[in-house]
Amino acid sequence: MVLAHKASRPGLDELQTRLDAWTEAHEAAEAARLRAQQEAMAGDGWTVVTRTKARRAWGACWTREGTRRTALCGFALGCRRA
Repeated sequence: MVLAHKASRPGLDELQTRLDAWTEAHEAAEAARLRAQQEAMAGDGWTVVTRTKARRAWGACWTREGTRRTALCGFALGCRRA
């Protein structure tokens, strides 16, 4: 019974092929949706603003008293130098 069930299921290669095809189709549809959304926003006469600034990294350091502090990277770097 178990062998009959396993025989009726597709193999790993077939599953990988199906997954790859679905992923490519999904990514293409998502790209088309985003492109259409950007074109619609730009076509209305609005200025499309996107965020280009990278986020600041958070860091952690140990103080002289042995406690751990977490803060923005500038503070953490200064704390390590002290």
